[in-house]
Amino acid sequence: MQTEVFAEVVLVRHALQSDVRWTKTVLVDGTSWPRLDARERQAWLSKWQAALEAGGDGPAPAPVCKAECSFTRTKRAWDVSCVDCRRGPARCVDDKCTALDLTPGGAHVRKDHQWFLLTREMAEYAVNGPDFDAWAAYFKQVHAPSEHFFVTMQYTQYPTLGRLPPPVYVDWVRPCKTHKSTDGSHPCELGIDDLDYIRRGDGLFARKIRMNETALRTALVNGEETVVNLPLLSSPAPL
Repeated sequence: MQTEVFAEVVLVRHALQSDVRWTKTVLVDGTSWPRLDARERQAWLSKWQAALEAGGDGPAPAPVCKAECSFTRTKRAWDVSCVDCRRGPARCVDDKCTALDLTPGGAHVRKDHQWFLLTREMAEYAVNGPDFDAWAAYFKQVHAPSEHFFVTMQYTQYPTLGRLPPPVYVDWVRPCKTHKSTDGSHPCELGIDDLDYIRRGDGLFARKIRMNETALRTALVNGEETVVNLPLLSSPAPL
């Protein structure tokens, strides 16, 4: 299993053993920054919980493998799903792709953002579930498993669950507003010119904010566009 996923598994297990009782946890990276105040954050979590209890608010991320991905084709003929399917060794067992041949229980592999909101039950299943060892062995053979592991665990645990609101705002629209980007395979890096877009976006956190983007971080913390240049805000404040 990729080092990043292994580190997340260790952290989640540590959290589950903590004396502090919690109901939800969010996996984010160091470029993420809160985009909501306490009232808005609670409202967002209530919306997420309502979507979970309703079975999702949209279609679930599609399995990365489908029947045609099991056949030899030129790279030009592959679609995105087949490219993602070939990140791992499992293939469809039949022409309807009802299951995969090398995953625990034939479960499908899915792909989504790698920064995730988990309920305590989801977290327990993902890192301590009955098939964890088998899944860990499988994902050692998968390229970029951070984009596959937790979403696959979630929909293996809840096969009929629809899509849930992602906890992190990212911007894939080119051209980027603040920092130029020549590689469309990664989200835009965010700066003060992205503030209005972040506020109109969704999620608990905004992701891909540079460490030196004091103006944007301060504006998000203060909830206002006027930024006071304080020495204490020259580096990110602890969450």
